[in-house]
Amino acid sequence: MAQHDYVIDNQSGASFRADLNNALSAIVSQNSGSSSPSTTYAYQFWADTTSGLLKMRDGSNANWITLRQLDGEFDTVPVENGTAAAPSIYFRASGTDTGFYSSGTDAIDVATAGVQRFGWSSGGDVTVYGGNVTLNAQGDLRFADSDSSNWVAFQAPATVASNVTWTLPNADGTSNQVLVTNGSGVLSWASPGAGDVTLAGNNAMTGANTFTNATGQIFRYASTQDGVLLRGRAGGTSSYTVELVPTTLTASRTLTLPDVTSTVLTLAGGTMTGSLTFASGQVYPQIPANSKTSAYTLVIGDAGKHINITTGGVTVPSGVFSTGDAVTIYNNSGSNQTITQGSSVTLRQVGTANTGNRTLAQYGLVTILCVASNTFVISGGGLS
Repeated sequence: MAQHDYVIDNQSGASFRADLNNALSAIVSQNSGSSSPSTTYAYQFWADTTSGLLKMRDGSNANWITLRQLDGEFDTVPVENGTAAAPSIYFRASGTDTGFYSSGTDAIDVATAGVQRFGWSSGGDVTVYGGNVTLNAQGDLRFADSDSSNWVAFQAPATVASNVTWTLPNADGTSNQVLVTNGSGVLSWASPGAGDVTLAGNNAMTGANTFTNATGQIFRYASTQDGVLLRGRAGGTSSYTVELVPTTLTASRTLTLPDVTSTVLTLAGGTMTGSLTFASGQVYPQIPANSKTSAYTLVIGDAGKHINITTGGVTVPSGVFSTGDAVTIYNNSGSNQTITQGSSVTLRQVGTANTGNRTLAQYGLVTILCVASNTFVISGGGLS
């Protein structure tokens, strides 16, 4: 380490040579030392061994300017702010009008061909000045939550047949409106269900779905095959509806409609009026079988069925059936079987005052109808 005032005094030969060597040593060591040279000059270098920085005296010989670290790394590199036309950091092969500059305090900008293209503001906002932003290879556009622990994203599909641009509406919609397209990329707000609803292909509906039809619009299943159409009554003034409600099901059921124009059935005062005609090939309703080989107690799932039993008899329980429920019992054996009146149940033989247990003869057939709460009437062949 050496420093010198760079003044060679008049002196003897040996002293002159020593003084000159000290000056040359200061020059080649960049005036290195733990403190600044006592005598300084404009644009003089100083290797500050305390901070590990190479410094240069400014043009007025008033202050030291830090250039870089002594280990070869750059600490700070001060440059002018520059402009879009003349960036302070430019790329030689691209010309002096393409590079980085600062358009204001704490701002960083990018220019190409002398035009501002990209910028970061002091608040972290990013602005693209003209041009487009492309995320290649299905890159995500991500939006992080408040602590940046999770995010939601938009992503392009794996294959895009042709370029598509969607133009957003110029204002917000009203509550419950949805975005719709005009087929040419222009999006707008619209209220759902304003026209016909078409489902193409095989569509499954889950949960409770309500289709409101206030003006006679149509809900239809669109297919190249035959379909089913439900049509609301246009011009109605009431808000009443007709419901199709199944009973408790034990399996999926299919209703096959005839290939005829049916007579409309109307409901007035709880009574169906009009005529109902079965077309050729129409499948008539069946009475499903519930086969048993031992003593059996009826359950609600037996309503509308027939019990085919070989032995043990059948018990009619209380608190199970409602008015209108009916069950048929067939004694599929060569011996008598007992129809047992359950506790708190009244089982009355049709056309008589007889109540209590009944006997069903071999191969006999009876029907039990619930006429009131826990009150039943039984009739049929082979009954005693």
